[in-house]
Amino acid sequence: MRNIDVIRATSLFEGVGEKALAFFDKNAIASSYSARSVIAAEGSLGDCLFIIKSGSVDVVLSRETKDVVKMAELTAGDFAGEMSLIDSQPRSASLIAREDTEVLIITRATLLDLHSKDFDAFMKIIVNITRRIGNRLRQTDKVLANIGR
Repeated sequence: MRNIDVIRATSLFEGVGEKALAFFDKNAIASSYSARSVIAAEGSLGDCLFIIKSGSVDVVLSRETKDVVKMAELTAGDFAGEMSLIDSQPRSASLIAREDTEVLIITRATLLDLHSKDFDAFMKIIVNITRRIGNRLRQTDKVLANIGR
């Protein structure tokens, strides 16, 4: 699948026009990871988000007991890393490739560049990120409620 097709199909870009989609197609960074590779490490500083182009990724949290809690499994078209993209804080979870996986990386610099070029598209993306963070918070609440049951 072409990068532009992945971008177009990702909920991050819902409502965004073709000009902005082409901008991300031009500026996205393609990267590949082998199975069990760490794509992003919990606690590390990040300035980008990852769109899963192919393969699948586990979102995991470490616990003080050194065991790991799987929060989610992401597949093609999903994205992760949006919190660090927005708030410049350490990553709240690790992303681990379940299999050979290709991602498209969108950096904070690219997002800020869009801000000056197409403010309406920028705002739609921010709304989509906010919606995703809200959904993930609800999902996390459910996972945490089931820990220890």
